[in-house]
Amino acid sequence: MLRGAMNKRRVWILGGVLGLLCACGGSAATETKAPTEEQAPLPPFDVTSTRAFTGPEGLRIEVVELRSGEALVYATGVRSELADKAFLANPEREEPYFRYQLKWHGRTINMLVRRDSSDGTGSWHAYMPDATRDGFALQYSEELSGKVDAKSIYDLHARQARSGELAAVQAFDRAAEEANVREEIESNAKHVAQSCGVSIPMMVNFKTVSDEEILSKSISGYCDSIYTGLRNICDNEAGKRFVAANVKSVTCSFDGKGDLDRDGTQLKWAIGFDVVNLDQKATAELKTLKVENGTLHDQLLAADTNVCTDPSGKYVLMFGPADAPHHGMAYGQGKELFYVHAPEALGGTWFFDPRQKNEQNNPSFRGYDLRYFSQVEADRGKGTCKVICGTREIPMRLLDEKAKAEAMRDVEFAPGPLDREPYALARDRQGTYYYVDRGITPELAKDFHLYKGKRGKMKPLAMRDVVSDSEGEIFASESGKLRLIVGKEEAQWVTGEQPRKLTRLPLGENYGLIYNELGMYLGNRFGVPCDDL
Repeated sequence: MLRGAMNKRRVWILGGVLGLLCACGGSAATETKAPTEEQAPLPPFDVTSTRAFTGPEGLRIEVVELRSGEALVYATGVRSELADKAFLANPEREEPYFRYQLKWHGRTINMLVRRDSSDGTGSWHAYMPDATRDGFALQYSEELSGKVDAKSIYDLHARQARSGELAAVQAFDRAAEEANVREEIESNAKHVAQSCGVSIPMMVNFKTVSDEEILSKSISGYCDSIYTGLRNICDNEAGKRFVAANVKSVTCSFDGKGDLDRDGTQLKWAIGFDVVNLDQKATAELKTLKVENGTLHDQLLAADTNVCTDPSGKYVLMFGPADAPHHGMAYGQGKELFYVHAPEALGGTWFFDPRQKNEQNNPSFRGYDLRYFSQVEADRGKGTCKVICGTREIPMRLLDEKAKAEAMRDVEFAPGPLDREPYALARDRQGTYYYVDRGITPELAKDFHLYKGKRGKMKPLAMRDVVSDSEGEIFASESGKLRLIVGKEEAQWVTGEQPRKLTRLPLGENYGLIYNELGMYLGNRFGVPCDDL
C-alpha cells in the first residue's frame, strides 16, 4: 500500500464518511484478522439480475446479482481504491435502507446505498474512499442495466481475487494503520508548535492498542487531547514559557484513566477509550504539574492577576481569576487584604459600592444595576490602572512582574468588613422605615436583624423570633412584629390588635437610601477601594 493512498484513506474515514454510512444503518466492523492466502471459492456464475448506475465525473457502477445471494459490484470513472475492481458484496436491507456492503482495509463499508422514501421512490448514493467525503448521487439507468456484461465482471473478479489485488484493498494492514496514525499526530503537532512556539513530538505506545481498537477508534484523535491541553496552557504567556522550557516530547498510551506523569522533559499521557472529556482532563492535569513555589495552575493564576497600588504604595488592589487566592478581587494595605465581591458575570472588574452612584451606567445589565457598582480597569499594554468610584476616576500604578510577585508573596486574605446585605425595606405614611438585613455568607443567611426609625435615626430592635411560611414572613421583636406578605407589595407592622399597613420598597431602587441616608451603615468601611481612594 502506497503511503499517499493510505493518507487519503485516513482522511476519508476521519472526514465522516464512515459515520455517514453508519447513519444509513451500517456499522464499522472490528475484524482484526487478515484473509488467509487461500482464497474462498467463487460463487457459481448464476446471474439473477443486473443493474447500472451513472454519476458525476464519469462515474459508472454496475451490479451483478447472483443466485447465491451475493453480488458483484464494479465501479469505473472515478479515482478511488475501489475503482476498476470487481468486489464481491453482500446485499443487506434495513428499512429504509438497502446496501451493498464489502470489506475495505478490514472495515465493512456500504459502497452502494439506496434510501427508500414513503412514496415508494428511492435515491441511490455511492461512497468511494479517496474520491469524496459526501458520496456521489447516482441515477439508475434501465438502458445500461440491460447491457451489463456480467460474465466479464465475474471473470475480472476471479482474476483479481487470484492475484491478491482485492485482498490488498480489503485486508487489514496494521503497519500501514500505525503509520497513518503517526502522520496524523505529526499534523496535529504543527498546531501545538504554532501555539507554544516549540515543536513537541508525540510517540504512541501501540502495544496498548488492539487491532480492533485501531480499526474502530481514532487513535490520533484521542491522543490529540494532550496537545489540546498544551495549546490551552500556551494561551497564557506564563504557560507558554513553561511549556517551552519544560516539555520536549510526549508519549500517549491507552492503559490509564487520563493520568499524566512527567519524566524530566517528557510527558506521559495514559488514557482510555472510556474516559470522557479528555481535552478538559488534559488541561486540568497539566495545571497540577509542580513548579517552583506551587503548581503550574498557581503560576497561571498569578500571571493573569493584576496588582495596582496608589501612588504612595500604601493601598494594594489585586484582581484576576476567581479561583485565585484573592477570589477574584482583594483590597487593603500591605500584606493584609479583604476579599471584594466582583461578580464573574460582570467580568470580575466591577464591585458593589452603593455609596457611589453613576447614573450613566446601565441600570439593568445581566441582573445587576451598574449605577451602584464601581469598577477597576487595567491596561497591561499601556501599563495603566485606575479605579472608577461612581463618577470619580482615581489613577493607580500597575505593578510590573517583579513588583507584582513581591506584592503577592505572603499575603493574608480575610472577608470584607461589610458582612450584611439588605433583605427587606418598608415605610409607613409618617415616614418611619422598617428594614431587615441578613448575613452575607451562606452560613449567616438566616441571621436577620430588624431596624426601625426615621431617616438617619434607624435603631436596631431586639429580635425574638422569625417565622416563615406560605403566607409570608414575620420578624418579631420586643416592640412589635414586621410582617411581609407573600405575593404583595405591602407589609404590616403589628403592635396590637390593629396592624399598621406599610408600603414595601424595592431594594434595588433604594440602595442609596439604605446605605447613605437611613443610618445603619453610615461610617462603616466596606473593604473596597472607594473606602480610601
